[in-house]
Order: sequence, then structure tokens, then C-alpha cells
Amino acid sequence: MRVGITGNIGSGKTYVCNLFSEMYNIPVFNTDNEAKIIVNTDESVIKQIKNYFGEYAYCDGKLDSMYLSNIVFKDKAKLNKLNSIVHPIVLKKFEDFHKASNAAYVIKESAIIVECKIMVDVLIGVTAPKELRLQRAIDRGGTKYDILKRMKNQMSDGAKMHCCDYVIINDGRDLIEQIKFINTCIA
Repeated sequence: MRVGITGNIGSGKTYVCNLFSEMYNIPVFNTDNEAKIIVNTDESVIKQIKNYFGEYAYCDGKLDSMYLSNIVFKDKAKLNKLNSIVHPIVLKKFEDFHKASNAAYVIKESAIIVECKIMVDVLIGVTAPKELRLQRAIDRGGTKYDILKRMKNQMSDGAKMHCCDYVIINDGRDLIEQIKFINTCIA
């Protein structure tokens, strides 16, 4: 079974995924990490990004994420274009990951499962108050201005959670009990 875990920036998706992995030995596919590998190693993707966003999208052979972020988080059409270049390959890699697993289920962690209409069997949303999400993202090294730009380009938390089968509230409540409940329902 394919289980998606989604949520907006700073919601705690990765932390929740790590708990599922530690508690139940569930394999987790992190789409952000996979996308970072793809944009720096897949020659076809590199060529498409350079053709669309310019040669400055890469510096010393690596994606210049600051340069690209300044473009795509100001223009939703350009963000959609970047996603259309990278995400088909990420989806293929996830399918390979899923097929190779013999666990009861695998988790796909992605902030944009709902927006990209990615098919999963069960969708879990992770949510937290906006100010807490903002502070978490700042604590990870972002600037308030840049994070607010990203938040503005994300689907609203309420609309995203409305699409989920289960919602984990990550505001200091007991995550372990929430995860145990969901695992019991889906395993």
C-alpha cells in the first residue's frame, strides 16, 4: 500500500515520517531528497532546467537553489514548470521504491501530493499553526521573508488537510498516540 504524508512547510512531515519508520520499520521515500539528487545528476533534467530558467540555474555543476527559488516562488507558472520537469522522474523512482519493498506499506513524503494529484492509497496530513510552522522553518535556516513567500505559494493548510484521510496535529500534542492510531487503521 502507498501512504502519502503531506503538509506545508514547517508542519513536521519529516519528523512524523521518521517516527513511523522508527516505530514500525516503515520505509520512507522523501521526495524532496530524491528531487535534489535528480536535479543534480539527471542530464535530461539539467538540460531542461537550463533551457527554461537559464544557465545561471547551475553554478559549478550544481543547481543554484537560491537562484531558482527566487524565480519559482514569485511565479506559480514557473514553479509548475519546474515541477513538470522534475516530478515525473520522482514519481517513477517512488514506484520502483514501492515495488522493491515487502513492508505492509511504504510512505511517500511530499508537500505537494494534493496539488499534483499524486495517487496514494491513504493520505495523511501533518498540520501545525502558521506561526509555529514559520518558526520551525526559520530555525532550519530560512529567512522570514523567504519562508513567507513559500507559504504564500502553498495550498492553504485547511484545504490540504480537507483532502486527507487522517490528520496529525503537530502542535505539541502527543504524536506517538496519533501515529499509533493511524498505523492501527492502515496496517
